[in-house]
Amino acid sequence: VLSLVGSEMCIRDRAEPASVDPPAAGTAQTAPASGQLVFEFGGRCWAEVRDSTGRARIIGEMRPGSRRVLDAALGPFKIVLGDVTGVSLSVNGKPYDLAPHTRGKVARFTLDQVSP
Repeated sequence: VLSLVGSEMCIRDRAEPASVDPPAAGTAQTAPASGQLVFEFGGRCWAEVRDSTGRARIIGEMRPGSRRVLDAALGPFKIVLGDVTGVSLSVNGKPYDLAPHTRGKVARFTLDQVSP
């Protein structure tokens, strides 16, 4: 799928969601460092995470078992998570409660300050 996001041209394959920080092949999963947002998807979920400039850092349907890590310095973040029931978010290693931002199965919120 070809689309224009801001002034950038993006090519997205519906089968593979876009992510700025995919895990490198062969690297071990370690505990998150300070200044990170970690999204873990236990089920299929549409995710859209935009940084302070409006650039999509995560966008697309996430597969069960996938994990995405973002540098907190890119925030504040505008976040939309569809079918949030299978998503966990941690900020600087601490669980973040999505319930206050959820209506039905969709969470929409802005994560303003993320400091280490």
